[in-house]
Amino acid sequence: MGAVTVLAVAGVLAAAAHVSYATSSGVTALFVGQALTAGAWAALAGLGVTVAQQLYPEGVGLASGLFMSALTMGAALGGVVGSVGVATLGLPHVFFVPAALAALGAVGLLALRARMPTAERIEA
Repeated sequence: MGAVTVLAVAGVLAAAAHVSYATSSGVTALFVGQALTAGAWAALAGLGVTVAQQLYPEGVGLASGLFMSALTMGAALGGVVGSVGVATLGLPHVFFVPAALAALGAVGLLALRARMPTAERIEA
């Protein structure tokens, strides 16, 4: 299983975590969501920069800079989108938005993996 596949699985875990939050009616679903989020973050933190660097090997340091900037921008945009989402969708249904985005990211990573020649696939 390559690193891109692991990141796609992380996207699925993140989507499942957000669905768990969106459909929670008790504390158990929140604990399940937290466990799924931990799995997603472990894969993302461990392999995100590696995959980004392998996708653009000529840009030394560019991948880590973009990766760290993306986390910061995601946090800032997440606050704005979250506040608008709560106003329109309400709690806990606002969590369906990041679930859909995480699922879309997982599909994108799988599409990327399918287009990569076997010899160039990034191994974890």
